[in-house]
Amino acid sequence: LSERSTPYFQRAILQSGSATAPWAVENRQIALHRAVILYEYLSCGNMSHDPSAWDMTKVYRCLMEATPDKLR
Repeated sequence: LSERSTPYFQRAILQSGSATAPWAVENRQIALHRAVILYEYLSCGNMSHDPSAWDMTKVYRCLMEATPDKLR
């Protein structure tokens, strides 16, 4: 989206749609909640329903280590 982001990307997956579409722009809390739902769906563990107790490091590791097949 920005020329300044060029050094941070080597490849991209192109899909139709707009990066500024209302459904594509969520507030931080909703995005974190969706990440926790995916964490639980991938059977990485169970998280508290209290957002202040979420261990986002565990969520990050789970999502980064998930195979493409598991993410389908």
